[in-house]
Amino acid sequence: AQLMCQAINLREASFEIRHVTTLAEALQQLQAEPADVALVELNLSDVQGLGTLYALLKECHTLPIVVLTTMEVEDLAITAIQERAQDYLIKDSVNYAAVSRSIRYAIERKRIECELNSARQTAQAASAAKSEFLAHMSHELRSPLATILGYADNLLEPQLTRMEIQSAVETIRRNG
Repeated sequence: AQLMCQAINLREASFEIRHVTTLAEALQQLQAEPADVALVELNLSDVQGLGTLYALLKECHTLPIVVLTTMEVEDLAITAIQERAQDYLIKDSVNYAAVSRSIRYAIERKRIECELNSARQTAQAASAAKSEFLAHMSHELRSPLATILGYADNLLEPQLTRMEIQSAVETIRRNG
């Protein structure tokens, strides 16, 4: 069976649990009412093995998933974790406290991951704004500097009249 858990009180480990028996039901439930975490058995009547995990991750990519299964296969567990399952628990070797702790940790890890993603996006936006500002500033500085340098070069010519020198100095001041 597959359980969708909505955290009621994480500190006291109380959850509202919605029970479904097929992947299709799970996806339908999740569309109707999102969950904080999915507690997943890998052998459902309509899908077997990691297909359950892959389907949930595809449809609900931000949903933390804890695998709780009878399938005690180390390679399967490692693959599930590599594919972003938050935990992989064997039914025969866990109790309520362990499952509850795993659910709470999965929810908290997902919350932290979302905060990190948000902070990363904010930093990327700030970096893009800084780059755009520097590009504009560079352009805004190049134009007057080119004029200043050009007129400074002209001032080095020995045959300039006093009026031409004064005009060049005024242009340099204005562009400066």
